[in-house]
Amino acid sequence: MTFPLVMTAAVDPKGMPGLSVNDVSERANQYLGTLRFYLENPAVPQIVFVENSGYDLAAFRELATQYPDKQIEFLSCDRNDYPRHLGKSYGEMWILDYVVDTSQSVQAASGFTKVTGRFPILNIAELLQEAEQRRPWELFCDNKDHPVYDWLQLGWNGHACDTRFFLVTTDFYRKHFYGRYTELDDSQGKLVESLFFQVARDTARTEKVVRRFRTEPQYSGKAGHVQISIIGVNDYDSRTAKTKRAIRRIARKLLPWFWF
Repeated sequence: MTFPLVMTAAVDPKGMPGLSVNDVSERANQYLGTLRFYLENPAVPQIVFVENSGYDLAAFRELATQYPDKQIEFLSCDRNDYPRHLGKSYGEMWILDYVVDTSQSVQAASGFTKVTGRFPILNIAELLQEAEQRRPWELFCDNKDHPVYDWLQLGWNGHACDTRFFLVTTDFYRKHFYGRYTELDDSQGKLVESLFFQVARDTARTEKVVRRFRTEPQYSGKAGHVQISIIGVNDYDSRTAKTKRAIRRIARKLLPWFWF
């Protein structure tokens, strides 16, 4: 895969509400562990690590020197002081705009693979292989789109795009996503997952968009959000999370039309 892996990070949450981990040192160690995972993964030759709270990246740069065969670009900015009620969605999209504008690696490759930097994707190699096999596309993402939660009146969203991992060309990003962080407000339910779902659905008819993976992503570690329900867990290594992934892995093969 020729696209660099963009790891987004906000080491200092600066009072962001609704986070599962708020301690700066704990968050820094989680980001360091995830960076090490990708540095050691042969499927990831090139990394862009972008941090948006102005945190000192000396320890991250030191870690990177231990892997001279890897290409790694560090970007640092201080964009995590916006109104807290806007939430993580606003910051996530704003930092990606910064990457598209600033990263020499992304500009040279004309696209990027995005991962959330605080937890690794254990089967990243398998996902990247699928992305390569299913070219051509301009957006490669994974959507759930089912009415089960609506039928059960649970109040959960069964129509969303998973923005923890996706691939996109810079042309597509600039055309459909750039600058749209201003539309997001977590306190009003205007989430980045809904924005990506809308764009992927609306453009799939006329542009090259993959909306559903054949491979179930295998996340590890602890998600950024607090646990919202019995099945909506934030510990990706828990038994519940592993059971959900197993069910979804089977469903992708046996019921590929059911986007659960």
